[in-house]
Amino acid sequence: MRESAYSEFFSAALLAIIEAEQIILDYFHNQNFTIEIKADDSPVTIADKTVESLIKTRLHKAFPNHGFFGEEEGADSKDVEFVWSIDPIDGTKNFIRGLPFFSTELALLHEGKVVLGISNAPLLKSRLSAVLGQSAFANDKQIHVSKVAKLANGYVSHGGIKHFANNNILDNLVTISKTAHAIRGFGDSWSFQQVAQGKLDAMIEARIRLWDVAAHTIIISEAGGSVTNLDSSPVNFDSTKVLATNGLLHQELLDLLC
Repeated sequence: MRESAYSEFFSAALLAIIEAEQIILDYFHNQNFTIEIKADDSPVTIADKTVESLIKTRLHKAFPNHGFFGEEEGADSKDVEFVWSIDPIDGTKNFIRGLPFFSTELALLHEGKVVLGISNAPLLKSRLSAVLGQSAFANDKQIHVSKVAKLANGYVSHGGIKHFANNNILDNLVTISKTAHAIRGFGDSWSFQQVAQGKLDAMIEARIRLWDVAAHTIIISEAGGSVTNLDSSPVNFDSTKVLATNGLLHQELLDLLC
């Protein structure tokens, strides 16, 4: 399929993201929601459920043959040619606590490959996007990853420490922290957005699902970087641990994580 054909899908996705943003902001500012705990011990609110339902409804109306893979509603026709990956609020814990570090993550996979993505953080007024072969943008301004070529000069971020411990790679993270110029831990989408914009050089997550990172995969790639599973394989529906970098640090970090 020609890359230009993805533009129609991107336009529909952006409209859904913009509509979802207002719903999220209303719930955030009014704090009029209850908190439920899901089977995986993560929180969910009516805002999460409403936003995913809205996005899915809008996209299904526009593209009835497309499938969906969402955090709250699960998989729907996941094996068709085009599948939308939806995380209505990535960073629900931050959202609940009144922190601005949350976003809506929306991506489209064509035959298993991510071909477009939008990462929208409304409180931070930061909307990153990319379409395959058309570069990456932050609020309509083209972005690029950093040019840091050695971990000793690198600024690295990571997700929750307990997930590294649970996967027996906490010692690996400590080794990285001793080698890198600086390391900070703030999970969810914010750090991935910083990698795409060249403000961080790498982000490591030890517990994710595809909907968490699908949009970042194409955004960072189009910005010149790399996103893979920790075994260096491409991000896919079964991904659980990922590394996102400016590309120049990718192999050095993979070697330390394996």
